[in-house]
Amino acid sequence: MYETESETRRYVLGLLSVDTTPAGRRRRPPLWRRHAALLGPMKFEPYLQLERKAARLRNHQQRLVPGLLQTRGYAQRTIETMRPELSAPDVRGLVDVRMDRQRQVLGGGVLHEFQALLDEEVLRRQVGDEAVRRDQLQHLLDLTEQGEVAIRVLPDSIGIHPGLAGPFVLMGFDDAGQDVVWCELARRSVYFDQSEDVAYYDGVFTDLWERALSPADTRALIKKMI
Repeated sequence: MYETESETRRYVLGLLSVDTTPAGRRRRPPLWRRHAALLGPMKFEPYLQLERKAARLRNHQQRLVPGLLQTRGYAQRTIETMRPELSAPDVRGLVDVRMDRQRQVLGGGVLHEFQALLDEEVLRRQVGDEAVRRDQLQHLLDLTEQGEVAIRVLPDSIGIHPGLAGPFVLMGFDDAGQDVVWCELARRSVYFDQSEDVAYYDGVFTDLWERALSPADTRALIKKMI
């Protein structure tokens, strides 16, 4: 394990280093190469690189179901609504990238802990028609019952809380001394590895996770919504 912040940063930068030679470009996943023009502006490819290497993910979302837990129908409606400037083929491309993420990360053997913390509003938000919403809720329920991920819901009764500042992901690596934090903004995404930033987000997530509904109560709420 690395013991200093600078070593953690060097480790993460090593994961993010890009081989710009023709051979290096060919080693990038085909979907990333095919849709590089879409992933580039959001600087999302670095996130995809880190996500595949992470052993632990702690994700708080107060707006939408996390991408790793979305159904194809939910992802389709989300992307085409939030990115109206995209053509239909581009939307399908980003949906394909998202579905591939799920296969690579959830089934890749590296990730061994995924905690998803969702505000109740996420489950109530209408995305697409009722069939899309119902399928998404059923998918979340199936995931909780299969034990693939740990999902907890923050009830509306919690009121205002620090997590409302924006969604974030804490990413942990077996070979790094501390987590890093990734935040997705409207037009770009950024990561933080300073110890004070990581400690802040770790504290916010831990506090909200403990205040959220238990796994059993979370499943009961999702069943009721279905």
